[in-house]
Amino acid sequence: NSDMIDCGLLPILHGNEIKASGGTNPARSLYLKTAHSCLISHVHRTSSHTEPNLNFDECATFTTGCLCTLQHDFQPWGSKHNHGNAIIDVANNNEYDVRNHRIVDGVIRAS
Repeated sequence: NSDMIDCGLLPILHGNEIKASGGTNPARSLYLKTAHSCLISHVHRTSSHTEPNLNFDECATFTTGCLCTLQHDFQPWGSKHNHGNAIIDVANNNEYDVRNHRIVDGVIRAS
């Protein structure tokens, strides 16, 4: 997929390629659609989910918050969006560590 970026062993997509916004945990929805570790940003909500797939490989999925406005004209009643970012460290062996943060009132918080 040309829209995918590999950050070590972690594929990153914008997220419009995979509809994973439903439910209380969008990262779990992402896992249910991919059964593979990955990170998307399209849902504008900070979440994570870890679960083994059928091969007993541990998969971790993440969705990140956004850095845009939280109030949109098409959602005047509000949304579950939050500000956030993710920092990803990649080791020499391509293993990765994701620090998925919420930003509350301009302050970065651990999720």
